[in-house]
This record gives sequence, C-alpha cells and structure tokens, in this order.
Amino acid sequence: MENLQLTQEEKIDYIFKTLQKQEKRETRKLIWKTLFRIFIVIYLIYFYMFWFSKILDMINKQIKENFKVEVDSKEILNNFKDKVISNY
Repeated sequence: MENLQLTQEEKIDYIFKTLQKQEKRETRKLIWKTLFRIFIVIYLIYFYMFWFSKILDMINKQIKENFKVEVDSKEILNNFKDKVISNY
C-alpha cells in the first residue's frame, strides 16, 4: 500500500465538500418534512370540509334507526364547539 499524504489544502477541500453534502441532505430533509406537514394539514381541512358532516349524518342515522331515539349529533357537536369557543 502506498502511504498517501494529504496536503492541508486537500484536507480542507474534503471537509468543505463533506459539509456541503451534509447541508444539501439537511435541506432536502427539511423540505420533505415541510411538504409532509402541509399535506397533513390539507388533508385535515379536506376531511373536515367534506367528510366530517357525512360521517356525522351517518352516525345520526344509525343511532336513530337502531335505538329509536331522537338524537341530533350535529346539534350536540355544535353546542360543544360553542362551549369550547366561548371558554377561550
């Protein structure tokens, strides 16, 4: 094996290149994390806007059919939201 001697400049170049690669990796990680978080928030908004009321209606219908009780889950939920909002 050859005994390789690196000069001071080569060592500095190697360290600099390694730091640049690491910075690129960290930047990509940050971008993916941010995109994932945005996706989750958008999905939650979508769920709330479109599916939440449908699920509540389905639950309400099932409760009325199975238990023969007049319960309005939307009204209960709205009352709960109003109470929570008024406390803040």
